[in-house]
Amino acid sequence: MNKRPLSAATLCAALALPAFGLAQVRVAPRFTAELSPVRRLTLSVSERYVYGARIASSGRAQTYIGADYEPFKWLSFGLTYRISGETYRAAYWSSHRITADAGVAGSWRGFKLAYRLRWQNRWSPDRTGYEFDSALRNRVSLRYRTPQPVDLSVSGELFSTLVPAMLPASAFRFEAEITGHVDPVSIAFGYRFHGPIQATSQHYHMVMATVTWRWEAPRRRERSEERQNRRNERRQRREREGDRERPAQSAQPAQAAPSAQAAPSTAATPPAQESTR
Repeated sequence: MNKRPLSAATLCAALALPAFGLAQVRVAPRFTAELSPVRRLTLSVSERYVYGARIASSGRAQTYIGADYEPFKWLSFGLTYRISGETYRAAYWSSHRITADAGVAGSWRGFKLAYRLRWQNRWSPDRTGYEFDSALRNRVSLRYRTPQPVDLSVSGELFSTLVPAMLPASAFRFEAEITGHVDPVSIAFGYRFHGPIQATSQHYHMVMATVTWRWEAPRRRERSEERQNRRNERRQRREREGDRERPAQSAQPAQAAPSAQAAPSTAATPPAQESTR
């Protein structure tokens, strides 16, 4: 992995903090484990800690549990549950969120353009029971895989609130990220700007760092290798059978040639006999 882009990203993030104003900045380290037990299915568990603007001094802990399925390379579905908790004024505050995703993507020469539609529902306990809010999120992202094992990506997202009030455009979000890969680990550094459209004073900036470890079932690799070996064997068998058929086909005209030459000699015999008579 090329270390220069990661070091540059860290330096840029550090220099950006004073420019944005520390009162509106959040820092969010994240650790993720991904498991792929079967083909096209990924299970993930992630832990993120958020510090900074409008968050208790002890920080906010968030746990994610999710599953993603890709029936095709261009189509994906996801389901994720998140629980957040923090201590504020000697009281523990928590909230829950569930999201359902559907996305499409296309690739061309190292570029990948993707669209994701997300429905989310969040609830948290209050004095009277639970408080709910629901929203739709439309996200468009562009990723580029460099010649080195490094990805560059940018994305834009629009939030539309469904509950408690219907707002077609309630907030927007912009993200930029750089990711380096050294199997089975990847490290990403990113920047996020979140700005509610209805209340611009509630915007914030976030500097993110994510470490991801991925594991794939050995059976999956073995089965793919077995399928490839079977394809190679079938192709070689067809080639050998084709080589055997070619000499047989070339021998048939050679056998037919003498019979063709013998026909004129037998046909010429009767006139010769008639002339002698």
